[in-house]
Amino acid sequence: MQVASKQAIAQEALSLIVPGRTYAFDSSTTAFALVSIVPDLPYRVVTNAYAVLEHFVGMEHVELISTGGRYRAKTHTFTGQTTIDTLRRHNIHTAFVSCIGIDPQRGASEGFEQQALIKERLVQLAEEVVLLADSTKLNQRSEYFFANLDQISRIITDRDADPLAVAKLRASGLDVTLAE
Repeated sequence: MQVASKQAIAQEALSLIVPGRTYAFDSSTTAFALVSIVPDLPYRVVTNAYAVLEHFVGMEHVELISTGGRYRAKTHTFTGQTTIDTLRRHNIHTAFVSCIGIDPQRGASEGFEQQALIKERLVQLAEEVVLLADSTKLNQRSEYFFANLDQISRIITDRDADPLAVAKLRASGLDVTLAE
């Protein structure tokens, strides 16, 4: 769903990836849209997402780190304490995460508790948190909140975003980019 929006968001986020840094990618389809276009350069990738691992495994210059943990077939991800322990060991410069909803008061939320716990830890550990969220996710909320707005460094959404929703997010101090 929202394929064109996710591709536009990915193109906008691509400029944030440079060699020599460590990036974390969650298991979202929006983060994977970014993963699918990143070049094979010397940087480190940390992830709990099987699809992200599978994509990067053939790249020569990328240092790939799997979090390990309990594999969840429904979400094609690794979760649990092993996953969280692995995340804690790495200096993550930028975490690229998505969500089910962004509530202007409560922040970003997720539909699966285990994924929310992983994202919550990424938000706590990363130097910068980039929330990749198409416009349908603004003013929405899901079951499990994982980040307050003040924990998010920037949001990249698409040009169809409701101007009032974007204004509220910007008024809270967030850097919001509208991808073309």
